Amino acid sequence: MKSGKCAICEKESKGLWLLNLAQIDSLKPIEGKNVRQSVCENCAGKINEVVSVLNKADITSMKKAFDKAGVKPTDNKKGRPVATKPNGNHPKSDIQNDFLSKIINDNSLVQLDAVEGIGWRGFIKKYDNFSIIVEGESGDREELIFKHAVKSIKPV
Repeated sequence: MKSGKCAICEKESKGLWLLNLAQIDSLKPIEGKNVRQSVCENCAGKINEVVSVLNKADITSMKKAFDKAGVKPTDNKKGRPVATKPNGNHPKSDIQNDFLSKIINDNSLVQLDAVEGIGWRGFIKKYDNFSIIVEGESGDREELIFKHAVKSIKPV
């Protein structure tokens, strides 16, 4: 981002966005007008104002371009466009959750082998998407272990 004057509100801004309308298929630049305009974050979120000031397309073609890209204008206070969630059918894998839940429910002693060659023995008490809390065999201490450091977990 660069500093300068917004092409829409003409206010000085330290964080200008470079709006490039050439990347939107349905919009065609008008001869003699620049395809790239520097706009502030506030104005970049106001799609209708951007279109009318830059005179690159009417509201309908801009709406079609944003619909095609999965972006829609919102009525939130900041007026920024929000991307919609993808419509993919991606089943969530519960193998890890099932395995760790069973170990916790059975209160099984486990051996955790790390990527670096070290290991831990103890009881898994809790876990989330990124870490595991392991209580030592004697129950005297708990340790937070990050999942990316774990190579394997096996009941002892």
